[in-house]
Amino acid sequence: MSSIQGSSSIELDGSKDGGEDWFGRQVPDRRIVLKKDEILFRQGDPPDYLYRVKQGCVVMVKESPFGNPLITERLEPGEFFGGFAIMGDFPYPATARTERPSVVEGFLREKVWSAIVSDPLFRRHFFHEIGRRIQDFQSRLLISKEPVRIRLARMILSLCRKNPETGERRLDPQPVMLLVTRKSLSLMSGTSVESVIRLTRQWEKEGVLDLSVRGRVVVLDPGYFMSLTYEQAEIDIH
Repeated sequence: MSSIQGSSSIELDGSKDGGEDWFGRQVPDRRIVLKKDEILFRQGDPPDYLYRVKQGCVVMVKESPFGNPLITERLEPGEFFGGFAIMGDFPYPATARTERPSVVEGFLREKVWSAIVSDPLFRRHFFHEIGRRIQDFQSRLLISKEPVRIRLARMILSLCRKNPETGERRLDPQPVMLLVTRKSLSLMSGTSVESVIRLTRQWEKEGVLDLSVRGRVVVLDPGYFMSLTYEQAEIDIH
């Protein structure tokens, strides 16, 4: 009988080199307890801190005067955020909002820059993460013109690959439980909540999703979503 996994994975990119241990050796300059849907900082605020999720989940929301906001990143425990602004010394490019009750730790940017200069393991970890996220965002731009069904399937697969505890990427044929709302899925996929509700209900009827608990999506058959995205790739090639 298949078991639902929240996920344990093998290393795929060799990024666990000890650089992330820097956070564990530091005393945070801030520790903030946040309720669900609470704002930590807003798009345009000065980048005083590099933050790390201790508990819960934080989403980065890009506001736009021309349309709906877009979730550019979804951070689970162990992941840091605010790195783009710290690195470039420009305002935070998106608003940080909690998706569920969370605890975050903040590290002054002067401390972070000192570590980048003096700690090669942390430097490698920091820039590896920044580079990976740039690649992720570029990939999302490439699929922005795809049908909503395919975009949503890709987003579900992306969340399945991501370990909620360590942020590692992996692919598992077993059912995966995602602590995510359909509103967040819509903001990540660049579509309406109504479209996400319609598609996820359809997939639930087909037996590939379980939506029985509010705020939780259980992906019963990750392979189904892989087949959808591979089908679209074949159409694009031909």
